Amino acid sequence: MKIKYSIVMMAVFATLQVNAQNNRTGKPKSKENNVVYRYVDDTGKTFYTDRVPPGYKGQVDILSAKNGTLKSSIDREMTDEEYQAALAEEEKQKEETKNNKAQLQSDQTLLSQYSSVNEIDDMKKYEVDQIKKAIELDLKNLKSVEERKALIANEINKDARNKSVYKDEIVRLNDQSDSINKNLSNNQQMLEKRQKKYDDDKARYLNILKSMSELKKN
Repeated sequence: MKIKYSIVMMAVFATLQVNAQNNRTGKPKSKENNVVYRYVDDTGKTFYTDRVPPGYKGQVDILSAKNGTLKSSIDREMTDEEYQAALAEEEKQKEETKNNKAQLQSDQTLLSQYSSVNEIDDMKKYEVDQIKKAIELDLKNLKSVEERKALIANEINKDARNKSVYKDEIVRLNDQSDSINKNLSNNQQMLEKRQKKYDDDKARYLNILKSMSELKKN
């Protein structure tokens, strides 16, 4: 009997998933059409559906449409609008819980990464200095290439026949210029991102320390 019941339930959930995809109208139904509603009518008959009939009052179980596990239950002693609002609030709370958990994990990583605010400042200074040195080198190399290109251009202006003499070098210098400019742009973007990263880490780290201090006082 258990095997037969499981097969029937699997068929029910499969059918409801198809119905939920094909029918996008009607109320009330789940926010993302990924749940199945279970309710019992006045005769004691149990229904599994993608929406609860308007006006129904009583307990409604919200099941996962994927595997049929119970997600939550709501007492349907309310209007359809109130019921939809309750569903929306439940989804909101779940999302807040998810975000809080993610933030907690992020804070734990931050606390394990830095031992103090001073360490954040030191790491920022070191990394920013290294990137700035790379930018300075890019600018220096770019200036050198541009100066050589200007010299060649001057030689060609003196004698047009020099164009063929410097043809290959001009191509090489243009390639170098493009490569340096690309690297320079990447370093400038990296500088901005890393500065923001350390500033954000520092701000969050200070907030964590403040929260911990307030908890100790309480």
